[in-house]
Amino acid sequence: MSSPKWTQEQKNVIDSRGGNLLVAAAAGSGKTAVLVERIIQMILNSDLKIDIDKLLVVTFTNAAASEMRERIGDAISKKLDENPEDEHLQDQLVLLNKASITTIHSFCLEVIKSNFHKINLDPNFRIGDETECSLMKLEAIDETFDILYEQNDEEFCYLVDCYAEKRGDSNLQNLILSIYSFVMASPYPKVWLKESAEDFNITYDFDFATSKWAKAILGTVKIQMEGIEKSLCKAIEDVYGIDELVTFTDKLKIEYEKIKEILYACDTSWSDAYRQISSMTFENYAKGVKRIPKDAPSYIKEEKDKAKKIRDNAKKSIEKIKTSVFNKNYDDLKDEIKFLYPIVKSLSDVVLMFEQIYSQKKRDKGIIDFNDIEHFALQILTETDENGDFVFDKEGKNIPSDIALEYREKFYEIFIDEYQDSNQVQEVILSTIAKQKEPNRFMVGDVKQSIYRFRQAKPEIFLQKYATYDTDLSSKYKKIMLYKNFRSRKEVVDSVNYIFEHIMSKNLGEIDYNEEEKLNLGANFEEVEDEKIILGGATEIHLMEKKVPEVEDPDEEEEEGEDLDASQIEARMVGKIIRDIMRPNENGEIMQVFDKKLETYRNAEYKDIVILLRATSAWAPVFAEELINMDIPTYADMGQGYFETMEIQVIMSFLKVIDNPMQDIPLIAILRSPIYGFTPEDFIDIRITDKKVSFYEAMRMFVGEKIDLSNEEEQDIAEDEISDHTGNEIIDVNINEEYTDDVSYLEYQNIEENSYVEADMDDYYQNINYEDFEYENEEFIYNDEVMYESYINENVEDNLIYEINSNIEGDEESQKSELELKVRRFLDDLKELQEKSMYMSTDEFLWYIYTNSGYYAYCGALPGGSQRQANLRILFERAKQFEETSFKGIFNFINFISKLKKSNSDMGSAKTLGENANVVRIMSIHKSKGLEFPIVICSGMGRNFNTMDFRKDVLYHHELGYGPQIVDFERRISYPSIAKEALKCKINIENISEEMRILYVALTRAKEKLIITSSIKDIEQNMHKWSSNISTEKMVSKYDILNGKNYMDWMMPAIIKHKDLEDIRETYNLSTSISMEDESKWSVKTWSRDDIDFEKHEKEGIREVLNTMDLSQHDTEYYEQIEKKLNFEYPYLGVVKKAASISVTEIKKRQEEYEEQEDSLGLYKHKTTLKKPKFLSESQKSEKITGARRGTIVHLIMEVLDFEKVNTESEIKAQIQDLVKRRIITEKESQVLSPRKIMRFFKSPIAKRMLSSKFVKREQKIYTQIKMNDIYLNDEIFKNNRETYENESVMLRGVIDLYFEEDDGLVILDYKTDFVDKNNKKEIIHKYKKQIEIYADVLSKLTGKKVKEKYLYLFGIDEQVKVD
Repeated sequence: MSSPKWTQEQKNVIDSRGGNLLVAAAAGSGKTAVLVERIIQMILNSDLKIDIDKLLVVTFTNAAASEMRERIGDAISKKLDENPEDEHLQDQLVLLNKASITTIHSFCLEVIKSNFHKINLDPNFRIGDETECSLMKLEAIDETFDILYEQNDEEFCYLVDCYAEKRGDSNLQNLILSIYSFVMASPYPKVWLKESAEDFNITYDFDFATSKWAKAILGTVKIQMEGIEKSLCKAIEDVYGIDELVTFTDKLKIEYEKIKEILYACDTSWSDAYRQISSMTFENYAKGVKRIPKDAPSYIKEEKDKAKKIRDNAKKSIEKIKTSVFNKNYDDLKDEIKFLYPIVKSLSDVVLMFEQIYSQKKRDKGIIDFNDIEHFALQILTETDENGDFVFDKEGKNIPSDIALEYREKFYEIFIDEYQDSNQVQEVILSTIAKQKEPNRFMVGDVKQSIYRFRQAKPEIFLQKYATYDTDLSSKYKKIMLYKNFRSRKEVVDSVNYIFEHIMSKNLGEIDYNEEEKLNLGANFEEVEDEKIILGGATEIHLMEKKVPEVEDPDEEEEEGEDLDASQIEARMVGKIIRDIMRPNENGEIMQVFDKKLETYRNAEYKDIVILLRATSAWAPVFAEELINMDIPTYADMGQGYFETMEIQVIMSFLKVIDNPMQDIPLIAILRSPIYGFTPEDFIDIRITDKKVSFYEAMRMFVGEKIDLSNEEEQDIAEDEISDHTGNEIIDVNINEEYTDDVSYLEYQNIEENSYVEADMDDYYQNINYEDFEYENEEFIYNDEVMYESYINENVEDNLIYEINSNIEGDEESQKSELELKVRRFLDDLKELQEKSMYMSTDEFLWYIYTNSGYYAYCGALPGGSQRQANLRILFERAKQFEETSFKGIFNFINFISKLKKSNSDMGSAKTLGENANVVRIMSIHKSKGLEFPIVICSGMGRNFNTMDFRKDVLYHHELGYGPQIVDFERRISYPSIAKEALKCKINIENISEEMRILYVALTRAKEKLIITSSIKDIEQNMHKWSSNISTEKMVSKYDILNGKNYMDWMMPAIIKHKDLEDIRETYNLSTSISMEDESKWSVKTWSRDDIDFEKHEKEGIREVLNTMDLSQHDTEYYEQIEKKLNFEYPYLGVVKKAASISVTEIKKRQEEYEEQEDSLGLYKHKTTLKKPKFLSESQKSEKITGARRGTIVHLIMEVLDFEKVNTESEIKAQIQDLVKRRIITEKESQVLSPRKIMRFFKSPIAKRMLSSKFVKREQKIYTQIKMNDIYLNDEIFKNNRETYENESVMLRGVIDLYFEEDDGLVILDYKTDFVDKNNKKEIIHKYKKQIEIYADVLSKLTGKKVKEKYLYLFGIDEQVKVD
């Protein structure tokens, strides 16, 4: 690999020494590469011989730090290969591991760990994660409010009255928490809280005109008035010289002069501005304006209407300014500010109290949060007085501590990457450890890419240095600009420059996008001669019409269409754009991109395309779904939306139902989920039982339970509709006693799967009256054939026939019976879970639900299974942290999760995607920062900016302090205070600047092709709006930018006057002669809903064919096709009525059906000797324990036994009794398997091997796909159509009882409780052979390890059997 060719500016950055250096590096300019090269040159310089650990390199992310460390290591190794004897280089390779190449948080953490004693911090402290800290915050805020309520503090109570909601104080609590989070980004949070409150404690000589609030308001008003003045000036120009409009023009000129006076006043003082605006009056156009003659040309009226509209908009804007900020005199303003003082003081006091309580809770637990990391480091690095307050020098700077001075001596230079995203705390920390006499900071960044203001990043820090640093390289405080873009094609660079030189300015954007700031082409893309290849091309803008067209003839019958929202229609438009990119156009041309690895051009692939959205939470799932439906492989990196994932919603619904089953929506959700698998038809059958009660009560009634309705009206309903008509009182009854409380979902599932003759024969054995038999040494002999006939006769009479062939449809009664079983199973599960929730911790209970329901394993078998399981584990970890707080129980956990959702503290998804996965990626603009993609589609550009923050009761700002809402209880109204209006002005301008930078980041991600899409409500109307104020001036009106609602409102006024949009201007009859010449290339296309109605296009194509056909003729070319369509039969009918999943047990049974279809009774036609089961003692004859249940109990005991306490029968017996005490099994069930039997198992050779194994896993749930042809061997449809169903599969589920690992592979062990003797032992082994072979195959795939042996352990004869 050749060395990079550096530009002169890059060389200056690399070689410059001495003093602070600020590098302003544009997008794609290679700023990080330059930073790394500067470091490498420093440590490799033989004259300097600086050790790598003498440099502090601060990066924005851990990934960036790792990459930088790796690149430096590679460079050192390369030099060492050239000079293997160089000791300095050898030392650097060793020192690299402990070099301070890190994030600011990691550096601060190192400072704290080395000096914890300076701040009296527990040396064993740990960092609490976000959720754990959120829990402690909730505890602290509750405790804070409890104390204040108990004190009955008057100011606090008034604060509650003002800002708490009617039925609680959660709004006020959230306000306190948000202020706390905001203020912790300040280096001196307590100072800010106190000073912001004291700002309202004004004296008699207070002059509002000189206040910071007045300055903030005037700054915004001036921008608005400038825009109004320019638009009105343009209106006058448009009508000037038209004789018919002379009097109209004169009126405009009078108003124009008044607006100019207001504009001048804004530059002088608040008093002048107040006087001019408050006295502003507008002309009466009804008087003194001549009417336009009827025979006048039409353009005259058009010009007048256009000018009148501009004037009316100006009037509305000025009236709004007057009523919002210039509606009070000085005295009123002073009274208002004084009135607010007790409120804001109380607000600060509450935040301070909360901070103390929260800090103490963290100290008690030895926890620090991310805010603490920076603040504790600051305390260690600066001097404080005896009260813990910071000490400042004469210049107002922090006085460094001895530790800070040590760091000054240690570090030769401090490198700061992404400097534009630093906050105030970080700036103070880094400036404290930097040298002062010989400045040694290297700061690199791009203020145009500062997009983290919501995290309290302060681009002003970068801008202040950028404005004051010198371009002279000999200066101690110098700056170098890197303006060449080595990422993008010329078309992309030109388009980005064109937009931002029109919209970004110092007032709105915080920097002038001039010749110094604009991107310069640095990338060199080779061109190709093949005319069929498309490379790059003009920047495309696609506008989708959101408005539904009106029907010309309302009486005409219209086909029902889809009701699509903006995100759906835009997603479908984007899908069509992607399709067009991926395939040749009508001229046979196809897009290609340059592949760095191949070093040549290739056809564009899905992985080359990224869709960038301003926010992904709402639109990304819609885009992903629509694109996938269009067969476009897509991955949406949503980050947030964790709580909206299917698996988390199901579990949260389950918890809600366990807590309160009377909630219909979560109840239906969990019943419909794969855990229980109810169908819509099932819901209908249950609901018609009683339409007026809750669904849970309807379920209970469906299975014959009576419910007690305390409400009198409901009582009448119950008596009328669900009484047993016997006059008996309606009371609660227990769920059918046939199933015990401890039966879980999987256990019931086993019962269903074992509903075959052989299993029920085992049940029948359990319930025979054994007194009819003669015993010989506890044994008896009987004829199985006679027993079988007796069983059949007895059960036929009882109408309990079990269907062996699952393809036979039952009648309504049997179907209802199946539904009753499903309902009973759920009700039993619910009862069991409600009991367990009373004594189990939330995390234990959650994991019990995961495993007991099989849902965790099920999610693992779904597409994206690893991510789904990771999401479930995250919820489990959150539950663990929740248990460590004072809150307990499911109810509080549900509330906690709800609060997390409301506060947008979503936990995100950690799913990652390989960079080579061939999918279209959807991500937020923020996540795309630092990345680049061949083709970028910026979508949702027409979505309005989020201004919800302005609706908060209290605004806050680092410079302006508080901006509270005034609540007037006497008049029962609330309105913004003058301070709040000031903050709205300031924050709005900052938000506009931030959004502009976000747009810059989005557009500069593209390497070869940039596409912008938007859905617009009325394209024509917006076209006229965008063109209304365009002029020959390069800059778009600041007034239009200030009032723009979305990115399109900013970009289109600039783009619409470009020379490439001549066709658009003609199409929409835009009255402008301006055609801006520029090197950028643009293409604008408008879309309607019909363009994405793929179904409609298909229908129109069919209709066109039908219209050209002679339907009376049978020999047309279409006849055979139509006949084939009409006689079409679905080729996969065999799959329709099959379950989507099947158990290993059922596969085993179907195998037996296939092998024994001619002789289903063969297994029972021989003599059998059987020992009398010990659990069938005289006192237990009345209790029915089925064969399936008995097997479940044995498996449960073997699952939970502690293998370290099985050396004696007494140890085993003690464990079983413990299971009874814990209510895992009943006393009766504990006698199913004797301790002696268990002891015999542990004495067996296979158990001894297991106990000595290095790894043992019990109850391993498995899910995989298996071909249907291998399952339905005896099914006529499948037997006759093997090829048709060759690729059809179902989900296979099962549970491996136990497997363990030895050096050369895995060993599977499956427990069996079937009746076994010497006569049927081989048949039993054969019966389970298929099942255990499937287990082995799946386990091998699951673990990636070889299964070397498979065993059955037959508890009936206490013997292990190897299955070959």
